[in-house]
Amino acid sequence: MSPYGLHGRIVLLGIALALAGLFSPGAAQSPGGNVIVYLDPMTTAGVGGTVSLAPNGPETKLEVTLRPGDTTSDGRAYRMQLVEGTCATPGGVVEDFDAVHADGKATQRQSSLRLAEVRKQPHVLQVAAKHDVVACGMIPSARR
Repeated sequence: MSPYGLHGRIVLLGIALALAGLFSPGAAQSPGGNVIVYLDPMTTAGVGGTVSLAPNGPETKLEVTLRPGDTTSDGRAYRMQLVEGTCATPGGVVEDFDAVHADGKATQRQSSLRLAEVRKQPHVLQVAAKHDVVACGMIPSARR
């Protein structure tokens, strides 16, 4: 029996999982070239979600799942855009997308940009309410 007891082991496991989450990347890549971008909340409203990016010929297919944070953002429409740079230091807007609703459901969109080209330089997906960015996720660079 562990000297920590059951409660102590559960607490240690929770701490280990929390620390592992701090060092996890902001995106995942599948073997087929698809990328999942995790949209991290940037405000106290807590809006976040995921965007799955998949090469689709000369375009990129996006599947957006935006979950509401607090109850005031449930079902609200947000603007999503592809931006050069990082979440901490964003650059210019590369492409704007139609409204995305924070209802936890997936919405499919198309981008005229090739995913391979976007991944050559740092880019992020931003979700904004009016002029405030409420969620942001880094698109991983292509592996060389």
